[in-house]
Amino acid sequence: MTWSANDADGDALVATVLYSRDGGASYAPLRLHLTGSSVVIPLAELGGTTQGKIRVLVSDGVNTGQADSAGFFSVPNQPPAAQIITPDEGATFGYGQIVALTGVATDIEDVTLPDSAFAWYSDLDGLLGAGASLDASLETIGAHTLTLQVTDSSGAVGTAQRTVTVSDDVMAAAVALIVAPPATNFVASAGSPTVQTQTVSLRNPDGSALAWQASSNAAWLSVAAASGVTPADPELRVDPSGLAAGDYSGIASISSSGSGGAAPVQQVRVSLTVTGATTTLQSLYLPVIRK
Repeated sequence: MTWSANDADGDALVATVLYSRDGGASYAPLRLHLTGSSVVIPLAELGGTTQGKIRVLVSDGVNTGQADSAGFFSVPNQPPAAQIITPDEGATFGYGQIVALTGVATDIEDVTLPDSAFAWYSDLDGLLGAGASLDASLETIGAHTLTLQVTDSSGAVGTAQRTVTVSDDVMAAAVALIVAPPATNFVASAGSPTVQTQTVSLRNPDGSALAWQASSNAAWLSVAAASGVTPADPELRVDPSGLAAGDYSGIASISSSGSGGAAPVQQVRVSLTVTGATTTLQSLYLPVIRK
């Protein structure tokens, strides 16, 4: 993407690049605080559309101008980006031990993917089940290649894999709190009162109930419910009301305890980008002083 801009006063210019998938009805930020006149955006960052447009906002610190790309361009649908959180690569489980499967996925077009979009497979045992979180029992002793397959509403598929081993020993699972996803991000417009949410999965591999409590270090970030027992799927809640345009970060901390005592505190890192209005600002004229 390239553009040209000039300022009559010779001030340094800073550009923001926005992308629209709906013919210009709404825009989302691609890049902020650019000092050049071009940028390369990987195709994977652009959601699929037949009505794509680019808007560039350029500011000298006081005044802002904008320009939109002519006509529309098309971008193919992008598959979900899938990631397996647990189990760890190379983990070993005893025969009959429950394996806590947790995964996350992002999709530019769908934004939020339902549990039905997630499917788990073993190359030895076949289909294990559906859902972003799943307690599975691997039946075959040996090395398993686990595959998380995530399908978006347009049928595009993203996958992730892990290799684990099932031994013929009976092993007791360690008490632990598994939290997924470990990080997430949100985008909101300045002045928006809309509260955005995302589900967080809380699981204990040994299947016993862990009491947990959640807290946040940011006023705009909360967890609902704030406490409970595993398994649980509370919501991260992000409220951008009253926040100025800019980048914000917060941490949701989740502590837990069970029959074996307290488990290590788990954290979910949350980033929030608040964008300004994308309408053209009117020119600002300073008063002229004459002797």
